[in-house]
Amino acid sequence: MTVDDVFAFGNKLIFAGTFQRSDSSEIKGLVEIVVNGIPLRKIQIEGEVFDNMPEPSLWATMPEDLNIADLKDKEVFLVSAR
Repeated sequence: MTVDDVFAFGNKLIFAGTFQRSDSSEIKGLVEIVVNGIPLRKIQIEGEVFDNMPEPSLWATMPEDLNIADLKDKEVFLVSAR
């Protein structure tokens, strides 16, 4: 997934952007957050958020030690960690 925006909503971390998938199943599972080509950490994607965006956003429980400012205005990808 190419992340266009990331923000917190309560205790949820929301990733908005575009992603490729092989079928229409919901995206869930362990992913690596890659920032400017450097793996930052792994998180568990819990599900999709259907909003007014062309594609659904993804959400995870907000890790206590993650600073969203570290992700803003950078090239961010979510890569499957399976």
